[in-house]
Amino acid sequence: MGKLAHKLKEIQTLQGHYSAKSFHQELIRGGLECNYPYFMRILQAKLLPSAEIVHQMAKIIKTHLGEELVKAFCQDQFPDYDHLFPVDDLVKLKKKEEPKIVLDRKSLTLRQVDVIGRSQLHYHLFVLLTLARTPIELSELKSLIKEAGLQKAIDEMEQGQILIQQNQKIQAAFPDVTFPKDDSLKELYKKMDEWDLSFGEKFNLTPVIKRMQIRRISWRYLNLIESHLNLVFEMIRSSDELDTKHNDHIIHLQLVLKQGKVPG
Repeated sequence: MGKLAHKLKEIQTLQGHYSAKSFHQELIRGGLECNYPYFMRILQAKLLPSAEIVHQMAKIIKTHLGEELVKAFCQDQFPDYDHLFPVDDLVKLKKKEEPKIVLDRKSLTLRQVDVIGRSQLHYHLFVLLTLARTPIELSELKSLIKEAGLQKAIDEMEQGQILIQQNQKIQAAFPDVTFPKDDSLKELYKKMDEWDLSFGEKFNLTPVIKRMQIRRISWRYLNLIESHLNLVFEMIRSSDELDTKHNDHIIHLQLVLKQGKVPG
């Protein structure tokens, strides 16, 4: 096993993806039903996927690259007969061609952060698009967000290269972004933290747990509590379903743990 993983990495490089996550996002947009952790196990040659998953990838990639992927899969599937499925060295065949540029994880510019932070509407629209697995129909978005300034916010974010608007659909311009660390943005980031609190209410997320506690504890338990809470967040990060068509729920969890001393 490993021919498929090697060929998949070649195709990733040739298509201009500098990270596996960006490559996976493009495949997902094309209809691949395979989450990122599972995809990484394929890419690392830790498992051989089903023929259906390979078929989906080949259809999305198209051209002869998809055919080469299928042949590499057959070589892994039938190692004693790999001579029946000769594959090409794609990098050598394509070395004279310029790969298309696909931007991966991007640090937002100060100008882009300014656009996102212009209003709660701008910010919630940005969050919504980064959560979306596929482009969102403009009509669906307007039925969900009925605020008068929606189209203006879309246009401003398109001008800021934060989103892409095409064929009555919009999507985030980048699969993954980071916000810059800059002292001048501290107040704006505080405002965004407040807007985070209202996201669940605005999009009618159903409350599952709502609890608050103020208690005295031994300092010996503080590190244990903190590590367990961090474990919860780590579990959320890795809780994708293997079949992405079931990955259709959003959760909104905000946790604040404070410690200190009071009299008595």
